[in-house]
Amino acid sequence: IEANHPYETPVYDFIPMKKMSQYGLGMIGDLPEPQSVESFVQSVKKVLKMPSVRYIGNRDTTIQRVAIVGGAGIGFENLAHQRGADLFITGDIKHHEALDAKMAGINLLDINHYSEYVMKEGLVSLLQDWLADVSTQIPVIASSVHTDPYDYM
Repeated sequence: IEANHPYETPVYDFIPMKKMSQYGLGMIGDLPEPQSVESFVQSVKKVLKMPSVRYIGNRDTTIQRVAIVGGAGIGFENLAHQRGADLFITGDIKHHEALDAKMAGINLLDINHYSEYVMKEGLVSLLQDWLADVSTQIPVIASSVHTDPYDYM
């Protein structure tokens, strides 16, 4: 680096970046039975207790393989599509990202960022397990506050 860029200070990693798990940020899997977009979306809304979601794509698609990345997972939609996902579920999809996906023939379901509230109890359990390994007595409590900033009208 220094031979090609003597005027710059090279960047070195101080913290080694290692993959700590065989698992990534998302999941992909097949439904037991294919479903219509309408049926699948209604199921998602019911399970997540959401009054509405945003769908981008072909409403006539049959949903069999689904990929999901929690939070703002846009950027993984092409990989999900390459792996055969009929639908990619994530949150916080922006207008131009939605247009790009639609033009590419990728079906998206935007369940917004607030949908992550369903992970609270699972995260408490995971953190308690991790803290047990270091013999600490730090209590881990899930917040009872739901912070969806949107009013659905």
